[in-house]
Amino acid sequence: MDEDKVPEDSWYCNKCTTQMNPPEKQPRGLFGPLLDDIEKRNPLSFSLPPFIKNYFAGVESGPNGEYMASERQDNKPTR
Repeated sequence: MDEDKVPEDSWYCNKCTTQMNPPEKQPRGLFGPLLDDIEKRNPLSFSLPPFIKNYFAGVESGPNGEYMASERQDNKPTR
């Protein structure tokens, strides 16, 4: 990240924070590893895999993930 483009507001990197200050281990059990992992990762937006996004003829996804009608016509089966 470019230092000139750092946001002015407070922002946190979960990965960096947990490396500097490791959280306490979660109790053992079914969700223990999941809860540990949640604290150590930065959130991500869900995105469909490209083979699903591009499967239907006449539909494509834009740069921000929105779906729109496609101008090009493929020989893909329509559903």
